[in-house]
Amino acid sequence: MNSAIARLDNGLDHFEATLGRIDDLMRRLVTLVAPVEAIVERIDYMVGVGETVMSPLSVTEHAIRNAFNALRNRGSR
Repeated sequence: MNSAIARLDNGLDHFEATLGRIDDLMRRLVTLVAPVEAIVERIDYMVGVGETVMSPLSVTEHAIRNAFNALRNRGSR
C-alpha cells in the first residue's frame, strides 16, 4: 500500500509539473496573440471602410444593370 501511495504521489508531482509548464506556455502564447489580435482588428476596420466606399458603387451598378435589362426586355417584346 505504501508503494501505491508513493506512485500516486509521484504521479501527482509529475502532473503538477506538467500543469506548470502548460501555464508558462499559455503566458507566452497570450503575449504572442495580443499583437495578432490588433492586426486583425485593423484589417477588419479597413475591410469595413472598403465596404462602405464600395456600397454606392454597387447600388449604381445594380441600377444601371436593371435599366439595361429593362431596355433589352422592352426591345424583345
